[in-house]
Amino acid sequence: FYTFYLRQTFKQIPNELYYAAKVDGTTDFGYLLKVMIPVASPTIVTIIILNSMGAWSAYVWPAMVTMKDEFRLVSNGLRGAFTDTGSGRTDFGQQMAAATLVTVPLLILFFTFRKQIMRGVSRSGIKG
Repeated sequence: FYTFYLRQTFKQIPNELYYAAKVDGTTDFGYLLKVMIPVASPTIVTIIILNSMGAWSAYVWPAMVTMKDEFRLVSNGLRGAFTDTGSGRTDFGQQMAAATLVTVPLLILFFTFRKQIMRGVSRSGIKG
């Protein structure tokens, strides 16, 4: 998905920018660094945030590849941390409070970069 997303963003950059950069004597690598990456920065920020959210929320993969509880992620610990071993009942109030605390860093990340996310998402469907 991210490869397609970046491809569509790079396809929207007009060819005239490339030709103007060539006339100015910019190399292809310089064009990439000075033109394409700054134009695609909202998309790149969006990809970074979506990827980090996916990694932060991962549950199945860490549970499969780790043998010890010390190496598992917070999401794995939330699953069984608030279950009473004697009765088998789960304290859902504490579990939801802990899930909220785990979600707070993602919300901070989203609200910090929401302009870049919205700019990247809105730009992806428009041919410039």
